[in-house]
Amino acid sequence: MNLSLNKRILLSLTWTVSSNRDLAQGVYSFAHLGSDWRFTRYTPRQNEAIDFRRLDGAIGNLSNPALRDKLHEHNVPHVALHRGASGVDISSVTLDEQEVGKSAVSHFLDLGLRNLAYLSIASLQGCDPRGGAFAGAAVRAGLDAPKIGVIHSDEKKMQHWLRSLPKPVGVFLFSDHHADIVFKACHDAGLRIPDEIALLGIDNDEIIDNSLFPPLSSIACPYRQMGYEAARILDTLMRQPSSEPVHRLFPPAQIIARASTDTVQIENPAVAQAIAYIRKNFSTLKGVDEVARASGVSRRQLERLFSTLRGQSIRAEITHQRLEQAKRILQNTNITMDEVAARCGFCDGFYFSTVFKKHNGMPPNTYRRMFSPG
Repeated sequence: MNLSLNKRILLSLTWTVSSNRDLAQGVYSFAHLGSDWRFTRYTPRQNEAIDFRRLDGAIGNLSNPALRDKLHEHNVPHVALHRGASGVDISSVTLDEQEVGKSAVSHFLDLGLRNLAYLSIASLQGCDPRGGAFAGAAVRAGLDAPKIGVIHSDEKKMQHWLRSLPKPVGVFLFSDHHADIVFKACHDAGLRIPDEIALLGIDNDEIIDNSLFPPLSSIACPYRQMGYEAARILDTLMRQPSSEPVHRLFPPAQIIARASTDTVQIENPAVAQAIAYIRKNFSTLKGVDEVARASGVSRRQLERLFSTLRGQSIRAEITHQRLEQAKRILQNTNITMDEVAARCGFCDGFYFSTVFKKHNGMPPNTYRRMFSPG
């Protein structure tokens, strides 16, 4: 263990991936608050060159067995920042893949899509928690299990798999980082995005997403907040070496909708009109009767159509849109709960907080803190 004033921290992240750069920014934000940390960037080929005896801590992707063995051998406190890191013997900060799966399925259902598919990557074939969470969320929503595929560099295989899917279909990609392969395969196969295939990624890499045609919708994740929390945990472990391992799960932030999912696949014109009206007016809606008038059919008929085609009530649709807006406000502002409620169409802050907790498993203040490091 290093006895000098400065703490030597091993940072193990792949810098070519935007999500890892955001994680690193979160770590640096904590360190810049006054921690005396000096960073060493790690790559696997450096294993023998690093003097692990002089390290005070490590943070990042610690999935490399040789790296983990060295850290354990020299009793170096460490916090993992990678998928599947939540083992009982190692502190970790990870993305809540169950919530990721639910968000993706919910987005496709909002578009009226009932056929779903998922594209993983070859290195995770057979062991992809994200794909499993997506499939589980789809089945719980009453849909058939999604078709599962692997992103191929072989263009003909990729095109064949995409053509084989029932249309229209919503396809969730393992990450934005691999989206260009899928987009090219769709274009070369003559498949129209988003009318035949709606594509959704994750990580919201704006450079990648906006370079594609049409631009890729993506799930934004709170990577900077995750990096900050991991650094805070590591700081505690270095100060109190006997501390028990800590595990933190972060839900995804929000879906950034772009043109790759700009479609509504609802054949019934009354339901389509009702959904469009709800999305535009949810914050000022007076009730279900107003939606029925906008759709041109009776309330009773519209309720029956919603139950059949959407699997939920009109009121549930309104509440969903209000809660999604509330999440965006909580992530980006510090306004009071009464103000959040007013902006989203809830009668007051108390009722809003009750509904939010019922649907999200936590009070809105707790949700807000997850997106506000420090």
